[in-house]
Amino acid sequence: MGRVLKDIADHCRGQGHGLKGADPGVLDVFAHQFFSGFLIAVQKRVEDLDMLVIAVLKAVGKPRAQHHKTHIVVQNQVHHRTDIGISHKLNQIGVKYIFHGTNPFATYPRVWGHEFAGEVVRVGEQVLDLSQGDHVVGEPFVSCKTCYACRHGRGNVCENLQVYGVHLDGGCQEYLVIKREKVHQVPKDMSWSLAALAEPLTIGFQSVSRGRVEKGDLVLIMGAGPIGLTVLMAVKAAGGTAIITDLYDDKLEYARRFGADVTVNVRNKELCSYIEELEERPNVIFDCVCTKTSLEEAVDMVSAAGRVVELGFGDIKSEISHATLMKKEVDVYGTRLQTGKFPEAIRYIKEHQDLLEGFVTQQFPVERLKEAFDFVGRNPGLVRKAQILLNQD
Repeated sequence: MGRVLKDIADHCRGQGHGLKGADPGVLDVFAHQFFSGFLIAVQKRVEDLDMLVIAVLKAVGKPRAQHHKTHIVVQNQVHHRTDIGISHKLNQIGVKYIFHGTNPFATYPRVWGHEFAGEVVRVGEQVLDLSQGDHVVGEPFVSCKTCYACRHGRGNVCENLQVYGVHLDGGCQEYLVIKREKVHQVPKDMSWSLAALAEPLTIGFQSVSRGRVEKGDLVLIMGAGPIGLTVLMAVKAAGGTAIITDLYDDKLEYARRFGADVTVNVRNKELCSYIEELEERPNVIFDCVCTKTSLEEAVDMVSAAGRVVELGFGDIKSEISHATLMKKEVDVYGTRLQTGKFPEAIRYIKEHQDLLEGFVTQQFPVERLKEAFDFVGRNPGLVRKAQILLNQD
């Protein structure tokens, strides 16, 4: 078994399975966390090393009894009066940075998954408004409620923030026990595929809230990937006029479905030059590209008294002119997760189900997990959202 542990760990490091920079003691953690997974893999006689890693990832998700500050996690049981036990149906691939070990906040080993939907299987005795069989989506973070940010209604940036799938084991497991306040009911006739879009949609609505988009604002969205599209949806809901950019024509064509007023392929047209030709510069710019130069360009391109919202979370450092900030009195905002945006996102999904049906471009059963990540990594132009099906009943 020790040799298997070493082979698995070496393989994961080589493939980037969330172990880059791990300290030498990681093998001990593997032995503790994944032992049951190895037994399951051996019992299934999985010989291919890649498949063994997948079997391990599946096994880690099975609920195990563990003492916690507020509850005990036991399969199909809830031991805290305000907890809810969820049987997961679907999890989205929104975790490539965690999978490859490049998320600056993630701790390992970790069951990933922060965009998830599931069915209630058990509720605590004080939970009176949900019952077994209800469909829900989960808010993926826990805050301390005592720090400065929490006291001012911004628990999404809590000093002691813990995010499911990043700091806490997340949605890619069969069952999860979660606080009532962290779940939101969705209609049973809403597909699991659409329900799981609620969390990424909250990112768009939170970003637009941070940027204070108003009716009549001219808005530039840099990047028509999945997050850029959620920003576009929220901008149009707020009454803004939207310009959106990308490198791929098919992504820009898809963005028109959600109301993009102007699309710009930046392979063919230099963005800053295009902005110079406009009668008025954008009042709000959302940087969903998140490179060193994209933030710099956003500050340069935005109108006087405009707002720039940065959606990146890497450790990239951008150079911004003090004079530009002062001359135009530009507001630059960060944005993270969401505060109170789930009802808004769920309402949007309910009202636009037909429009959103094509948002998910790929679905994979959990047995094809590695294939899913490989596909997403190799085909950025073909993927908007890929989903992992955990329970296909």
